[in-house]
Amino acid sequence: MTDIYSRFESFVRKCIEARNIATIKYHDDFRYMLEHVSRSTGEAYLKLLEQTPISKERIRQFCAANDAIGCPKQESLSIGRYSPTSVRYLYHAHLALTHFQRFASAAVSIVEVGGGYGGLCAAISFIRDLYTVKIDSYSIVDLPTIGQLQKMMLEHWTLGFPVSFHSADTFGATVEGSGLYLISNYCFSELPRELQEKYRATLFPRVAHGFLAWNMIPVYPLGYPSQAAEPEQPLTGTGNQYVRF
Repeated sequence: MTDIYSRFESFVRKCIEARNIATIKYHDDFRYMLEHVSRSTGEAYLKLLEQTPISKERIRQFCAANDAIGCPKQESLSIGRYSPTSVRYLYHAHLALTHFQRFASAAVSIVEVGGGYGGLCAAISFIRDLYTVKIDSYSIVDLPTIGQLQKMMLEHWTLGFPVSFHSADTFGATVEGSGLYLISNYCFSELPRELQEKYRATLFPRVAHGFLAWNMIPVYPLGYPSQAAEPEQPLTGTGNQYVRF
């Protein structure tokens, strides 16, 4: 476990052991990692969402449902009072589904490296009917404690596909299948290079396409001829990119 995750993972473990996640999203030891999108950035995501198939009412419905779990800090946004992080999950779900529908001719199996609290998985499930992507399965690879949190969070949702949880110690070896569709938002690029290489050796040979929100380090070739990158919108960190292949 790298240093940036230590405080977060320790706090989540205490909540899991107490079986109490009622206010987990409001605590500083949680928010610095997963609930820190500002009001102004949330508004920027909402502006971008105007160009998608997702209606304002659908956005409100998702944000209300996601905010009902864990008591996040909410902000006064143009669509109502919600967590800006919920809005970001919905926008990133749109980006991933839009990218994947370019290739999907049958049901896809998604694998997410670093799943946060499961918010992106929930968002993808919530809007999947707006895109021509049929999801056969969804696997999340993460620290075991965080996987327990994801399981507890996602139990509050009615998902349209099975979800499995895999220890990051395996680097995706326990994820079944090939031709996988990879997502990793602000995780893969944060890992030490030696851990990135283990994922590339273990999981990536079975990945056909991917969408990554990339931060912390410059983008480098992952071995896919179709790899392309563009600046993140809105830009939330110097040099952040959206990487697609």
